[in-house]
Amino acid sequence: MMTKQIQDPETGELISLLPVNSQTPPPFVVDSIIYFNKELGDPAPYYKRYIENYIDPRWFGAKGSGTIDDSVAFKKAVSFCQESKHKILLISEGCIFELGGKLIDIGEITLCFTGGIIKNATLKGFSSNTYAPTSWIDAGCYQIFDTDVILMDNWTSAQGTVWADWYGSIANNYSSTDLKYSIEALNKVFKTITLNKGHYFSDICNIQVNSLIGQGIDSTIIDIRLQNDGDYGFLIGKKGGNTNERTFNNVISNLYISMGAETKSLKGTAGIVLGATQEPLIENVKINNVETFGTENELRIFTENIETRYQELNCGLLIDGLGELATVSNLMTISQVGVFYKTSFDFINFVDYTHWGRGYDFSTVFIAGESGSNSTFTGSQSWSKVLFGLYAMPADIEANFTNWLIENLRIEQLAELEYATGKYIGASIYIGNQMWLNNLIVRNTMLGGTSNGVILNNLKTGYVELDNIKQYFNAHSKKAIQVEFIDNTVSCISLKNVQLHGDFDLVKAAIIDDSYSLIDDTKEGVSQKIISRRNCIKTSVNGNILYKQKEFLPKNNINFVSIIKSKTSDWPNNQRCKKIDISVIGINRAYYMKFYYFKDGSFRIVDVSKNTAQESEIIVSPGIIENKFTVVKGDYLFLFNRFNEDVQVFIDHEDLIY
Repeated sequence: MMTKQIQDPETGELISLLPVNSQTPPPFVVDSIIYFNKELGDPAPYYKRYIENYIDPRWFGAKGSGTIDDSVAFKKAVSFCQESKHKILLISEGCIFELGGKLIDIGEITLCFTGGIIKNATLKGFSSNTYAPTSWIDAGCYQIFDTDVILMDNWTSAQGTVWADWYGSIANNYSSTDLKYSIEALNKVFKTITLNKGHYFSDICNIQVNSLIGQGIDSTIIDIRLQNDGDYGFLIGKKGGNTNERTFNNVISNLYISMGAETKSLKGTAGIVLGATQEPLIENVKINNVETFGTENELRIFTENIETRYQELNCGLLIDGLGELATVSNLMTISQVGVFYKTSFDFINFVDYTHWGRGYDFSTVFIAGESGSNSTFTGSQSWSKVLFGLYAMPADIEANFTNWLIENLRIEQLAELEYATGKYIGASIYIGNQMWLNNLIVRNTMLGGTSNGVILNNLKTGYVELDNIKQYFNAHSKKAIQVEFIDNTVSCISLKNVQLHGDFDLVKAAIIDDSYSLIDDTKEGVSQKIISRRNCIKTSVNGNILYKQKEFLPKNNINFVSIIKSKTSDWPNNQRCKKIDISVIGINRAYYMKFYYFKDGSFRIVDVSKNTAQESEIIVSPGIIENKFTVVKGDYLFLFNRFNEDVQVFIDHEDLIY
């Protein structure tokens, strides 16, 4: 078979032609593109272009200059690929194919880019059905489309990777296409977009992504230049969306997001917004939101007005959508707030989370209202250098913090913001008034730095467990653990293996009513139960239950105050008596009584302070006695102050079990 070579009339390249013996007229079109007539002296009547593995649009008359409309020639090339066995259309280096804004149905072929670019076109994939045959793109990490190209329907990357660079967002080139354009153009047909090593940028921000993957926290850096209040870097899921608006399986991983505004301070910004989505993954991500309070006074004023200004907080991760089943792994945030719960989100698991605030940042985790259920913060965690670790706004809703677990954590709050008394304002965990705080567990945690410990305010119903906690002492700290419950509540605080410095004003709390059961299985640690504006710590030593109760009784007190667990009909069968020591402290005097109280209601007084007339200063009586401090026997033992001054009462009592 005699081949011959000629110069391509369009490209000028040397091409090989194969002889074709055929009748006249032939069953094909002699187009001088694929089929050629013989020249003088040729042995065969027709010749066919030798095609190794690709088709070039320039064979069909496309110029690739970027200025001339190549759409007609390009469509011819596409049609030839669709109708022949040659399914690869070459977009070669140096070519820019201007397609005149035309809609071109690509079909089941491959666009192979070796350095060329397509511009000004809508390219329709083979099918709108995800599981049908597809159109293909074969390209590396370089630009292949101008920003005016629209992809639609079903496309696949032949190399398995879809690069943001395809639309001209080139790493380390700040004059290249804004990253928002590239990602949102590719989002229309691709699930996952990949970023190269280097710096990318966006001046527009507010970028919706399906999945975005970089090369590593130290390798792929995205500079987001915020423009307005409420701007964010990236969004996965539906922002503010409901359960019926969820997207699925979104991913952001292996990148560093750096955010800031060039000309003004902004409010309510975020690095990533986690909207209504199911089973999303945020992994190996660092977020630096540089917007912060400029001075201590700005932070102080904001803190005083938090309930009206909290939406101004800038954060790393904003949760804003009713999603579920999220995993956030190896996230680091540097921002006013690390994680901001604007809405609830069910089943979100933070693993190896780190927040490093700056001198005037507010909190690591902020709960604006609903927290959602089954959130966990696990792995090795460090929440550092802000005013609060966890801060929760008041919430008059049912079942907040349902099955929340925070463990293996170090909280070091280093913001030295003080009250006028010289005591620090900040706290490792601060939870405002809650109607129902439903099973919050903090475990294996170190609380240190210049902050208070755990503050729980006016809880109506709930269960909180603090297990294996160590609170370091600082002279400026006010409270290690402060708990307050409203009247007639049913709530419980359980402390297990909690180490607290002796100089702390330990607990402002109350003991739970007798109908609520809690098994005390900690011999060396501490367990506590709480209700009704009472102050008591409960411990277990050698099987006996010890209480340290602290009460304030104003002079001529009307409201009764009872000694905890003094109703004998509720005692267990193996409890025969209670040993009680009472100390009453006034302004310039002190009184005491020690006695045993038996199950049959009888007393045995061991010791009691007396006045100069050798009269007992504390009386056990069936009724109130004027000018005395009286222990009145009823269903419980009640305390009444009839001294002409306010007193503080300290009661140590022990249930003797045998």
